[in-house]
Amino acid sequence: MPNRSPGTWPADAHHVTTLQRWAGNQATVQRFGESVRAAVLGMFGAARVEGLAKAGQTRAAAALKKMLDYAVLHGSAGPHGDDSGFHVRLFAAVNDLAGEVAAHKTFDKLPARLQAIVFSAEKLNMEKVAGAPSAQNKAWMKTDPDSGTEGAANPGVAGSTGAFGENAWKCNKLVADAYLAKSGAAIGKSKYPFYGSDKTWSYKANDLAADVDKGQARLEPGKELKHFPYSQLIHLAADGKTVAEIFEFDGRGKVIAKYLLAGGIFEKHVKNAKGKWEKTKETKNPEELEPGVFAQTGDLVSFHNKEKGASGHTGLNVGHDLFISAMNATEGVGILSISLHMDASKWDHYDYVGFRSFKK
Repeated sequence: MPNRSPGTWPADAHHVTTLQRWAGNQATVQRFGESVRAAVLGMFGAARVEGLAKAGQTRAAAALKKMLDYAVLHGSAGPHGDDSGFHVRLFAAVNDLAGEVAAHKTFDKLPARLQAIVFSAEKLNMEKVAGAPSAQNKAWMKTDPDSGTEGAANPGVAGSTGAFGENAWKCNKLVADAYLAKSGAAIGKSKYPFYGSDKTWSYKANDLAADVDKGQARLEPGKELKHFPYSQLIHLAADGKTVAEIFEFDGRGKVIAKYLLAGGIFEKHVKNAKGKWEKTKETKNPEELEPGVFAQTGDLVSFHNKEKGASGHTGLNVGHDLFISAMNATEGVGILSISLHMDASKWDHYDYVGFRSFKK
């Protein structure tokens, strides 16, 4: 995956040389540059969020302010201390979000994907990630005390699809409620995929990520997911880390291109008149194809576990290689790096990562 450390970003050579003479080493220059970027993006983000509030978008402004505070809380290394430039990327994402929100007068006028992001951001855990479940988050993953099963409606969220325990969340339930709850996008239950004859259970993360048969993912959305076709699909190599191929889709969810890794670069392929993949002359460097490059903010991003019977994971795309998700009883709802979550040495062993856009 590309190195997103701010130290790798382009800089004016003269100023870098001057700073090196002043600071004495490249590492200090990199930290200085990151601090400046964070300060500038944070300042502009705060100003834009304040502008949203003054324009009447008070709910969205409060949610975005919480995201800014989350960036400050976890700083350069992120919630787990391993995500270089985390706060810079989250500040940038908030600036982008503020620009999108500003194009609409009220929360009700926002696209469903942005309403879903606001809903989720409101539930961010603003405590530092600890080694054990915090008092605030102990309830998030517990089972229903009456039936002993993970079910029942969430009494704290009107229109909830159900929560995994009283006031509790699980990754696929947060995503479902973000799109379905009255205080979320409220798209209507008929437009979201559910299990069972009584349509009680929302789709699990693995099923949202990809329909995989004998190691190959089906590219069509299928009947149950017709309102959430792919916007991007990433296929990981056997190591559960290296990106082997990336599929690009159009606005209707039809695959229009795929990029295959060859010799350190991605070669673009398109289908010819006979429906067969054919290599073009176009290539892209890995840093041009970061996770979510073809997706929108608020799209579902889901991870398909390679191990049979093992759970996947899901959340909402925030942009800049970040997603928001209900993690576990220790973390609650948090924001993490997508590319780091695709690393089998850090998380589970995934084989596909799918992005899906809501279509009415």
